[in-house]
Amino acid sequence: MDIYSLLVTRNPGATEKKLRWCIDEPAKEQRYSDAALQQGLLIRGWVLCEQNANLQMFVKQSQAELLFPVNIKRADVVQRLLKQPAEQHRQLMCGFSFSVPLSQDKFDIGVLIDDEPVVLANVEVVGQLKVLQGDEGWLFLDNDNNNSVEQFTGKKLLGWRERRKWLQYAKGLQQIAREQQVPYALLIAPSERVCLCRSLSVRTW
Repeated sequence: MDIYSLLVTRNPGATEKKLRWCIDEPAKEQRYSDAALQQGLLIRGWVLCEQNANLQMFVKQSQAELLFPVNIKRADVVQRLLKQPAEQHRQLMCGFSFSVPLSQDKFDIGVLIDDEPVVLANVEVVGQLKVLQGDEGWLFLDNDNNNSVEQFTGKKLLGWRERRKWLQYAKGLQQIAREQQVPYALLIAPSERVCLCRSLSVRTW
């Protein structure tokens, strides 16, 4: 069974609308199966707007947009953030909770302020680490934090700092081997199908 997590990226531009908000779910530590995402993703949180406006939540997947009400009482938000009594407060009804079946691996969560859309966050479904099979049976790690596929395909290249660190590492390896009087070798694989070793000694560059 494939297990997925959600990468939620806040939209910094939303603060320009004098909004305060929080998405309680989905949370970073939550994990989902493929079946659970298809059945419906729970989205829960709250939103406050300084102006007295009509608020509606929306979820946009590709060109499709679904609307949801802001209709849940959140006394905790009013008391902690606004430092005011929650009872009868005009922003007491600031919470939302709804379920959305996902048809895309990327979507936006936003709020309509008097019909003006403001994107609060971009969400991406991120899968567990996977392995891609390349030519001649070579295996490559995919979907990691190091952009491995981009490295293998040449889209992500080593910069000056990275090359300098590798050179320092190779020189340090040589120094240790000379001091300990032991043979050594350095192998870089599988993105480069060339062994950077020669007669049990590292090749410097």
